[in-house]
Amino acid sequence: MKDNRKLLYVLDKVNIKANDTTTIEIPTNGNDIILLDNNDNIKKLFNSYAWIIDSKGYPIARINGKDTRLHQLIIEKCFGKDYVQTKDTGYVIDHLNNNHCDNRLRNLHILSKRNNNDKELLDFNFDNMSVYIEYNYDFVQSKSYTQEQIKEIYNSRKYILSYISKNIIFCQEGKKKEPFNVFELVYDNYDKFIKDVKKMSVQTKEVRRIDRLLKKNSAHKDLKGVKGLKDIKLNKLRLQGQKEKIEQILNNHEWQEIRNVHCNIMSKQEFEQLSEQEKHFYLTLNNTVYQYLPTDFNMNKKS
Repeated sequence: MKDNRKLLYVLDKVNIKANDTTTIEIPTNGNDIILLDNNDNIKKLFNSYAWIIDSKGYPIARINGKDTRLHQLIIEKCFGKDYVQTKDTGYVIDHLNNNHCDNRLRNLHILSKRNNNDKELLDFNFDNMSVYIEYNYDFVQSKSYTQEQIKEIYNSRKYILSYISKNIIFCQEGKKKEPFNVFELVYDNYDKFIKDVKKMSVQTKEVRRIDRLLKKNSAHKDLKGVKGLKDIKLNKLRLQGQKEKIEQILNNHEWQEIRNVHCNIMSKQEFEQLSEQEKHFYLTLNNTVYQYLPTDFNMNKKS
């Protein structure tokens, strides 16, 4: 590992797909927030009906005497009626991140009922990760799409795991800096994608034990230092397990490519300040993710 490697800092420390200008948020009377693509046709479609959140968390409206869920209308608007699944097909329109109020096109796809039921059991509340579907879809040009073009757009979709790591701390020029690693893993196959998601959704035994205690006996002696699921102690365990899973995912190479890489390249001195686990994690990044840095990235240039 060479000294004086350039340090890159990402100024906007949020996932670009989760907080961008293409998304609009619509608050409900409860705690739910409906997410939609920021497109005039989608907004017009939504504003044409009166919506409520049903008992399963889906936004629904009464249309032509029938209860219709919002995601069905979105898919029909974008891809056509042939993509709206009925009960006898064995398939459903699935919300990728299991948030039934997230009705952006990037969160909707068609899935078998079996795979949908299996995915509903997964935990998508990752501290450092988000998931989405990438369609080569242009809302402005959508009216001119032919059925063949629609089919090609849908069949060529990609599944994305987007990762942000920001908890390896080191000092530079006497001030604490927060190294930052951002990258996206691209999958051309849902089965490979969900296989890696399942690795991430498995909690450590200690996290599961604390979760059970919180639900069963909030006064238990082992919970004295745990104020809730966002307690520092619990988050530390969760993040530790998450890093181990990320290393497995990177090394197993089920993904097709890595992109949108923003990172900190540490000097040897900074590297030596890390814990053994952090060193191992950083070396995994160095051997996988950093290989996808832009070709003009100067690894030896002083920051």
